[in-house]
Amino acid sequence: MAEMLKRRYDLSALKVRLLADADPPSVRCELELTREHVPEPVASWQVPATELGLPPVLDFEGSHGTGYEFRLPEAMLAELADAVREAAVPQRPLWLHLVRPYGHLGLVPWEQLLVPVLPVPVLRLPDFVVEPVRSRRAVTVALCADDGPGDLREQAELVQRLAAAIVGAVPLPTTLHIFPTAQLFPLLRQVRSPVDHEDRVLLHDPAGAAAAARAVGGTDTGYGTADRAPVYASSTDSAVGQHRNVWLTWMRDTLCGRGVDVVHFLAGAVLRLDQGALALSENPADPEDTGLAVVSTAALTRFLLQVGAWGCGFTSPPGNPSEMGLRLVATTIADLRPTALLHHEARLDPQLRALADAYRLMASPEPALPPTDGAVFVYCQPFQVSTEPGREELFGAPAAPGTAPSDKVRGLLTDAPATPTWVSASQRFVEQYEWRLHQWRDAQPVPPQLEDGVAKALELIQGVVDRYADSPSTAPEHPPAAVTDISDAPPDPEVPR
Repeated sequence: MAEMLKRRYDLSALKVRLLADADPPSVRCELELTREHVPEPVASWQVPATELGLPPVLDFEGSHGTGYEFRLPEAMLAELADAVREAAVPQRPLWLHLVRPYGHLGLVPWEQLLVPVLPVPVLRLPDFVVEPVRSRRAVTVALCADDGPGDLREQAELVQRLAAAIVGAVPLPTTLHIFPTAQLFPLLRQVRSPVDHEDRVLLHDPAGAAAAARAVGGTDTGYGTADRAPVYASSTDSAVGQHRNVWLTWMRDTLCGRGVDVVHFLAGAVLRLDQGALALSENPADPEDTGLAVVSTAALTRFLLQVGAWGCGFTSPPGNPSEMGLRLVATTIADLRPTALLHHEARLDPQLRALADAYRLMASPEPALPPTDGAVFVYCQPFQVSTEPGREELFGAPAAPGTAPSDKVRGLLTDAPATPTWVSASQRFVEQYEWRLHQWRDAQPVPPQLEDGVAKALELIQGVVDRYADSPSTAPEHPPAAVTDISDAPPDPEVPR
């Protein structure tokens, strides 16, 4: 479907393909320009994977911290920059198209290599044409703020600045829910976030995660007598038995009944069995906890579906156990479900300007300019970019049968003061299968009985949602007792600003 997007929007793209069967294994990069819906390759390069910085076998020790030293040949970069300058349309971005299966190419910081030498911004091309239905009235963001090695006050300052950057960038009234660890909570409780009067920053007490820890069964919450669960206890993710993660259970249960638009993770990652996985503290409610829970991308995609999110963000903190692992997590999730997604390296963006630009593009109801900093990468639809053609200028891709919400449900999703979580989650489920139908059609002819069966099932789901969905009159006036509204709290001079 990335090919459909390129033809539909007449995009300039860098098509990157892993040639695993070549001798030696190589990476093929092809600059492709599409004009009047006809793609045309204008330049190509083939680079041995080892020259790019990818070893034949991933070394676990080498994946720690900043990981491998990736690079592109200087001659290739110069030729690519000249070709883009001569052939591409000024101001329009170059779209990075990672062709599946891309394997270890998801570890590579492509934007960090390309942005400094190219005369145009770089965005990532998603492999779906589904447009998630989302609110035009307000945005709700859930921020998972884990702590890590280093000074806790510096980490609390980063959480505070992340909150301010996200809320300040989103051009709609925004509610930000912060879910911190027990160590970060007392520091953040004293902080005042510089937000507009229409916006709210709600800080959730991690003591609320104690019930989630008991439900998951991996950790005792008696602190003094805690029977420490083994490291990686929450990492199992099979189709039969699944260990639930304390963080995801806490966030999901706390936000129950309140739809979430974007979930953002400030957390580290690891590489395991050549797969990226999020690495979170085992129990955020326990200030003495030193365990580590590894959360798979499959568990993360299920969580995003359960809370009804149409977007996801990741910030790689200083001291991340594996920056490469987090890049692979973000790339994999963008490949697993139709979602807007951003990945951000805090180490490379100390002022968080690149993060703000990325959120402005991802969350704006109107087309916006893309970020121009290699510290972020963004997967988004081309119509979200102000320098690309808009929806009305294009021929549309046919919607999959049975996937369109009723006017009542669409209004609830786009214009209601608050959307019940079950309604938004149901819509994300339908969008997921609309995307899969497009995938099936793109790969091979779909048997009529299969398409009809899926269409009837989706129509049934849409009918149930339409029958039982009611718009809440207003959002709750006061946050629950376990939540502190820090939008207007007095500042604490001891906390770094």
